[in-house]
Amino acid sequence: MHISSVQRNFRFIYAMFLVSEFRLFVSFFWAFFASSLTPTARIGQSWPPKGINVIKPLDVPLLNSRLLITSAITVTSAHKYLRLGQKKITLFYFKLTIRLGLMFTQIQMYEFKLSNFSISDSIFGTCFFSLTGLHAFHVIRGTFFLMRCHKGIKKNVTTKEDHFFIESSLWYWHFVDIVWIALFFIVYIWGGFGLRDQGRERLTNII
Repeated sequence: MHISSVQRNFRFIYAMFLVSEFRLFVSFFWAFFASSLTPTARIGQSWPPKGINVIKPLDVPLLNSRLLITSAITVTSAHKYLRLGQKKITLFYFKLTIRLGLMFTQIQMYEFKLSNFSISDSIFGTCFFSLTGLHAFHVIRGTFFLMRCHKGIKKNVTTKEDHFFIESSLWYWHFVDIVWIALFFIVYIWGGFGLRDQGRERLTNII
């Protein structure tokens, strides 16, 4: 039961936390761009490095993208019905979002098993598993946040007037969705196939 000014401070602090998380991912994306645009002789001056069979983006990664995009819709619906005071529908959408998050994690682990390279296989493997693994960790943590939200609503701990923890959990989940979209297009599509060659050629022309 915090006053409005305290709630505003909570929101500002949590927004700063998400900014720090975003900068963490940017550092890994930066390493990926630096390695793919200017591949060194140690990896054969090619990207992906020789011997690396990239994961096809239109298979498992596309399925995971659909799951996360759908979860963004369901978690937004949960927040909408919470503000309307409709408890049963809110709990339904939270439960559905949690299931989508768990499915995403399971499929991501399955993708790791299918991969023919590991985190120690050149800079590509290091960047790939660092980014996807870090994102998977955030999905797992976000899923636990949603579970706590579901429990709080079920036990009437939170209300439609005062539910900062739920709001922060939703922000976190949308942050996870946005990072995955960037990861899908940069790592799976741009970095794994011919699009990165076009980018490298443009960079060379600029230099």
